[in-house]
Amino acid sequence: MKPIADEIISDALKNTPLRPRETIRHAAASIGCSVGSLISTMKRDVVKKESSSLKPSLNPKNKTQRINWCLSFVDKRTIEFFKIYNYVHLDEK
Repeated sequence: MKPIADEIISDALKNTPLRPRETIRHAAASIGCSVGSLISTMKRDVVKKESSSLKPSLNPKNKTQRINWCLSFVDKRTIEFFKIYNYVHLDEK
């Protein structure tokens, strides 16, 4: 692929919907440039990488609840974690 001007990459990204811009690889493919060209453009601060937090910030009440939940797995006599092999962690996205 031949090099693409920074302005062309910047304009193409602005006109690309959000879904094809979720990763650098997808963004490069959607605008028709190489991943390296896109990264070089980002390093020159022509295009900035931004990320947003999907989880809301915890308020003090939720922080306290989360700490208490974690502490419920600690044996107070030995200050060691209980064996939690019978728990299943589900990571939903």
